[in-house]
Amino acid sequence: MTDMTDEEQRAASEAFKERLLKWQNVHKEEYGHFTRLMQSQDCSGYISFYKQVVKYIPQLEEDWSRAWNSDGMDGFDDIIRTVMTSGFPKSLLDDFALHEGDPPPKKSLKEKLCRLIGIKPKPKVRLSAPLILCWLYNGRGFESIYETLTRQMQSRWADGMDKEKCMESGLELVKTSMDGGLRTQEKWDEYFRRKKVMDSGDMSGWVMENAFRCSGNTSGASGQAEPESHEPKVSGRRKSGEQPLINYLSCGNREAVIAVIRQFVIANNTANCLALPFFALEQLEFFTRVIDAKEYSTGLARQFADLGNLKSESSCRQALGNLRKPQFVIIGGKQCNGTLLESDEYAPRLERLKTALSEAACSGQA
Repeated sequence: MTDMTDEEQRAASEAFKERLLKWQNVHKEEYGHFTRLMQSQDCSGYISFYKQVVKYIPQLEEDWSRAWNSDGMDGFDDIIRTVMTSGFPKSLLDDFALHEGDPPPKKSLKEKLCRLIGIKPKPKVRLSAPLILCWLYNGRGFESIYETLTRQMQSRWADGMDKEKCMESGLELVKTSMDGGLRTQEKWDEYFRRKKVMDSGDMSGWVMENAFRCSGNTSGASGQAEPESHEPKVSGRRKSGEQPLINYLSCGNREAVIAVIRQFVIANNTANCLALPFFALEQLEFFTRVIDAKEYSTGLARQFADLGNLKSESSCRQALGNLRKPQFVIIGGKQCNGTLLESDEYAPRLERLKTALSEAACSGQA
């Protein structure tokens, strides 16, 4: 993957998601039974899943027990290291490729007879790589895991250490899903809003708010129309100091530099990649002064306001911190402690972007 261009990586990712979706559409009933199992209150789905994973990674059982029974958080790093070096992620992909063309499982005679006499049979689920990958990529995999952690934390048998571990596990879960591009901050914000409603047991306010939004009626339940505003809408709260990104540049051909950044964010519309030009411009000393994450993310959004599907300012600001945060990354093909900016995934992109920006800044000059 490190030898692929940004466009090739993006195309490969989209092609893989299409393959997963195609498999999921063919195996709808099987996938539905699997998601029900993983949502069960007794956590039987996760127990079955954990047993399958331990068969691939025997060391995981010892690492998990040690991490959960420790009053520190270092044990989670051992778990991540064990999983990353075990080859389990690759084995999942290989298993998916092996069973991608399998037909849906046939119903047994006993199940058919039960349905004929009106008895709903208890579905049997065979855990497989396609099910797990579809659940994580296209389903509510991360959200279901978070809900299980919440149930464990609220258990009457959970002590202070157990609750602390649930909190840290939930944090790592959300961060991992966003770092991998499988969830966005907006998706998690929406999930937490919905979960708050479900926990309260009163859905009236949420239903009315979303019903008006979906119907295009913004007057609210009172029926009083809001005054029409002729000012262009900008994401977030506008402040007097906000300005387009080009106004922060002091390089030669600013328009050409902006054109390069435009093409880059269009081809790589992820939170981390939207933050990457900041480090390129900073290292090239193209900024007129030191600017903060808020100024950059807002400037980027205003500069490319015509790109309607651009990631949000908040996700871009979060990515600025995430790219330079110490964590376990792949550098030189080896797992080690570093930052995403130094990793095999982002360091080559940053260098290519800096080269393109330098050439653009010098273009059109005598």
